[in-house]
Amino acid sequence: VGVLSVFSLGFAVNRAEASSYLYGASPYSVFVQNYFSFGGPDSVGAVAAGGNITLGASASVASGYSLGAFPNPALVAGGALSCPNQCEVNGNIYAGSESGTIYDNTTGFKNAIGGPDPIDFSDTFTQLKGLSTWLTGLGTTSGDGCTFAFTTLTCTAAASGLNVIDIPATGTVNAALLGTANLAFDISPGATLVIDVAGVSGSLGSPGRGFSVTDKQKLLFNYSSPTTLITLGGTVDGSLLAPWANVSTGSGLSGGGQFTGNLIAQSYSGSGLEFENDLFNGDVPEPGTFAMLGGGVTMLLAALLMRRRLVAKLIDSRATHGRSPKS
Repeated sequence: VGVLSVFSLGFAVNRAEASSYLYGASPYSVFVQNYFSFGGPDSVGAVAAGGNITLGASASVASGYSLGAFPNPALVAGGALSCPNQCEVNGNIYAGSESGTIYDNTTGFKNAIGGPDPIDFSDTFTQLKGLSTWLTGLGTTSGDGCTFAFTTLTCTAAASGLNVIDIPATGTVNAALLGTANLAFDISPGATLVIDVAGVSGSLGSPGRGFSVTDKQKLLFNYSSPTTLITLGGTVDGSLLAPWANVSTGSGLSGGGQFTGNLIAQSYSGSGLEFENDLFNGDVPEPGTFAMLGGGVTMLLAALLMRRRLVAKLIDSRATHGRSPKS
């Protein structure tokens, strides 16, 4: 109990301190630990992958930046960069190797082959997984919640600073969020909203659904399940923290979809989705929190989260059989 109190106190303090956003992933529209296979049309922001990157016909990266404006490599491939057709990168490139035609209508941009990877993906994902687990353990902020009426799911964040809303693995709210209902996120001025989604698979966004949010840069969807598979489609105005997940674009999306914030995952594959550059800038713990305390804390938090879920299941089971939760 004493140890838990110390950790709880430490994280409570950091919850109110200055934002760190999403650690080393913050400046990248797409940040994946393994591969990025993208058929286009383009990523307005920068892209980084710890493994291979394959760009489809006429796909472009960092198209929203003026040439040379992004301070780091605009595209980082820890493995091989492949452009089977013609692709365009609006800035410096780092790749373990390159193949295909990479187009750039300026001079002065150099493609770095080999050498030290400019990003430590392992260390950054340790931080991101710790953050995801910690956010899941917070539970729903008092006064916040989601309601479903007619065809719209509305989620409200009323408190200043960090707000969290837990979405259960089953039920009306889960079905509305991961289905075809219109989505509305009412985030009060000065608030950040984290939508914590339970479950091991699901979809986020679908073609034709309504999606409104008062401040897209303050909305973060968090998937902390180690086996999550996520399908994207339509419009998602917010960011996605899914450091264990493989993400793909759903079938039937023909160039009409967009994802506006940071996408953080194990991998991404698909086409027809445009990645915008409205990056997350909400309230999250300071950068040193998880790295300073080490990976052991991440493991402890994961164990505590598992215990919390097991206790909840036990209570549900006893209630189902007509027994008191304390019996």
